[in-house]
Amino acid sequence: MPEKADFNLLCWGGYEEPALLDPFAAEHGITARGETFVSDSAAAGRLVEGAGFDVANLNNPFARDLLYPQGVIRALEKERFAPHFDRMLPEFRDLYRWGYSADGTEIIGVCQRFGPFNLVVDTRRLGREAAEEAGFELPKDPAQRGRYGVLEFEDFNLFHIAITAGIDPFVPLGPDALAAFERTARLWFEGAALVTSDPDLLNRALVQGEIDFYLSGGLFSASPVRRDGVRTVCAVTPRRGPIAGKGAIVFMEVTSAIAHPAASPHGADFLEYILRPEVALRVALAQGSLNPVAQMGDPAVMRGFSRDALEIIQWESLAEDVARCAHYRIPPDRAELRRRLAAAKRAASPSSVC
Repeated sequence: MPEKADFNLLCWGGYEEPALLDPFAAEHGITARGETFVSDSAAAGRLVEGAGFDVANLNNPFARDLLYPQGVIRALEKERFAPHFDRMLPEFRDLYRWGYSADGTEIIGVCQRFGPFNLVVDTRRLGREAAEEAGFELPKDPAQRGRYGVLEFEDFNLFHIAITAGIDPFVPLGPDALAAFERTARLWFEGAALVTSDPDLLNRALVQGEIDFYLSGGLFSASPVRRDGVRTVCAVTPRRGPIAGKGAIVFMEVTSAIAHPAASPHGADFLEYILRPEVALRVALAQGSLNPVAQMGDPAVMRGFSRDALEIIQWESLAEDVARCAHYRIPPDRAELRRRLAAAKRAASPSSVC
């Protein structure tokens, strides 16, 4: 592991970029470094075990349902942070509850990037409406074998494999449901032409016609190629499924300050920093991507999104897509699902795995 800096950030890709971290470090006269991950579960486990970070950026349930109850992250000053919630996009207000403790009394993190994360298609070969209708039934179709990829983001894979199996992953599962999950996981990976944690590889395969769609993807993964002008690639939200009628998942990233005694005194400063309009725009544009951010409710942020940028993030359908989604949560059987997912991947042919 690289040597620790004065300020250390554990995050989904984007926040670690020098364009974001360097100005913050210079403003406070400190050194700063970021480390990225592709599994919330694994990252949260490191934090619980005491990994030496000062701020953590994870998907929504981990702050409220795991890290705050265990004392890993701390409550924030309401006078300092509550006004920011009033300036966020009002139509997605239900997502912002993840920035509060379970009883709603404490602010435990700031909400920023969000969006549906389900399927990505190239509409030249698979129409958006057809993909919305089929949803996660697509990998069951023998005609699709070898015509799709899997973005290896473990937690999302768990949700989406469960949906393919007709299972709600957010309720306790019995032996039959767990067995169905493992069978479906094998079906996913045995039928995939490409399995990788690199969305750029999947986007390239999609544009070149090597695959028609990939599973566990969304605006977060598709927007770089859409920014490059390939608008036939789009994120797709299934219309229905087994999670109280929903067959799709929406995430909200929550960024929180770590509570350990040796934590940097600049944790809350960083949270306030990323909420500045100009910095929120940098977050939206990080890693060559383009993502909706809750701060678009502030006119100073929304003005930074051109008509073309709004098209890239599929703004016209975003509210409808989010309404079709269940919120990202921690499955009660997460450990067993992770074990069975790993077993299914081992059993599947490794030839397509990057």
